[in-house]
Amino acid sequence: MVAGTARAQDVTGTWQGTLVDATHPSRQLLQISREGDGRLTAALYDLDQGGFGAPSVAFTSSLDGRVLRASFARGEFEGTVSANATTLSGTWTPLGGRGSPPPQPLSFARPTAATAWRD
Repeated sequence: MVAGTARAQDVTGTWQGTLVDATHPSRQLLQISREGDGRLTAALYDLDQGGFGAPSVAFTSSLDGRVLRASFARGEFEGTVSANATTLSGTWTPLGGRGSPPPQPLSFARPTAATAWRD
């Protein structure tokens, strides 16, 4: 895990969003942490493809101003953190070469007690 230092909003914590491809929606849980040296790390869980058992850990994560970038083994996310740091709106770009789906919009929100997914 290589990560960058955040300078703006606190993006650490749990975020949830739904990725919709041509066949079905897929709930995504993004957990962002800050290491002791200030680096960001991210883990992405696909709740509809195995859930909490096997996260995809970011190879790189960085926050430049309000733009968060995270590269995972199966794709890359780049999104903008809202001014109040409650939403993260961006694009998921799947990796895998020829035949991979095109980039897709993906937005995350911080869950509340009422909106948090329980499974």
